Amino acid sequence: MWDVPIERQIEYLRSAFPKDVTAADDSELNLFWYMEECPRIGWLHPETGVLYAS
Repeated sequence: MWDVPIERQIEYLRSAFPKDVTAADDSELNLFWYMEECPRIGWLHPETGVLYAS
């Protein structure tokens, strides 16, 4: 989990996301989800503490 303010997290996501993507099926976008630069995104359920992740 990131221990930084949400603004910093958003800044990182914007900088890592492929800049030339124009469509949902763009090969650069598809590749992005498997690259090291892609952050692992997850959520903790506030009541159960269960982790849900992509």
